[in-house]
Amino acid sequence: MEKNQDGLSYAEKELLDQRVGIFTVFSIDGGRDLFPAIEEETTQFYAPKEKDFVKLAAVGDKTYYSWTGMSKNILYTGDMTEYFKKFMKEHPDFDAIGAGLIPADNWDPSFVEEYYTLMELMPSILANGEYYAPVPEYSELIGLKLDFVTTDHHGNHVLAAELFAQHEITVLNLWASWCPPCIQELPALQAMSTRLAEKDCAIVGLLVEGDNPSELSEADHVLGLYGIDYLNLIPPENWEAHPLHVINTIPATLFVNRDGVILTAPFLGPQTEKYEETVNQILSGQ
Repeated sequence: MEKNQDGLSYAEKELLDQRVGIFTVFSIDGGRDLFPAIEEETTQFYAPKEKDFVKLAAVGDKTYYSWTGMSKNILYTGDMTEYFKKFMKEHPDFDAIGAGLIPADNWDPSFVEEYYTLMELMPSILANGEYYAPVPEYSELIGLKLDFVTTDHHGNHVLAAELFAQHEITVLNLWASWCPPCIQELPALQAMSTRLAEKDCAIVGLLVEGDNPSELSEADHVLGLYGIDYLNLIPPENWEAHPLHVINTIPATLFVNRDGVILTAPFLGPQTEKYEETVNQILSGQ
């Protein structure tokens, strides 16, 4: 059977393209209030309303909600079945799939019946579900001992065991010169480096493509431009096989102890406001 680039047959791809969402569940962390957080998601198509959200459960500092608002200001409430039928009858040309509604006229009757049944059961399914704290991405790296030999961006020999043994905590920041968010946080990291030195901690950069001469040259330029003087490494040999190579989002920031052991899941994206707080929490035993 012929497959496309995603490894799907064309029949499977067509079926995938016809999928219809039934509900959305999301969590808000840090004990934040719901509405100030969701107001950030306001768009020209959808203005959040408190009545569109149902609180489901609280797990640690995470609060789970279900979202019953549709895009393009098309909202559904408890009586979804009748609403959908009425809406589609009144708006036969509406792009129902794009908006998350199902155009009943275009589907097998048995499928439509099953869909409506699921929609009717949705509130009780969500209310009786089990909710858990989310597992951070790349959490499998926690506890991994980093052991490598490489050089810094000036060509000086670096041994991981010796590098990490120098400080109580090393903040390891994976970045690249072509990554605007990475460059954006460099000045904050430089300022933080000075403060962390007073706590026997350090920031170390890792140029994820620093083994490429042109990337290394550009990174040297960026580091000089922003006055960055903390240590920056190029990837060790066989970088593609290294455990850190699985991280496909940069900047990515990890916290490593004197033994070279990773203590947290990586922070993905620029989150400089959290790095120093995390270091303080680790130092205090939290």
